[in-house]
Amino acid sequence: MRSRLHSRVEKAGLNIPKDIAIVGFNDEPIATLIEPNLSSITYSGYEIGRVAAQNILLQIENPEMPKISKTVLPARLIVRESSMR
Repeated sequence: MRSRLHSRVEKAGLNIPKDIAIVGFNDEPIATLIEPNLSSITYSGYEIGRVAAQNILLQIENPEMPKISKTVLPARLIVRESSMR
């Protein structure tokens, strides 16, 4: 299966991964069905939701807290054909 992005890259005269590396986000199952297989970032959607809910509850319980915070959660790169050189 070829993706629309792959078709556009080919129309531009480029080759994946020789000329350009492509990486997706969320490691959807289709990543292994398209050609070349798509490298992808994977993460825990559950953990993102848990941290977001925790932050909302903290804001509700402590309205004087600063509204901006930064939380870094782990992610992992799954390397597949679309980014191998």
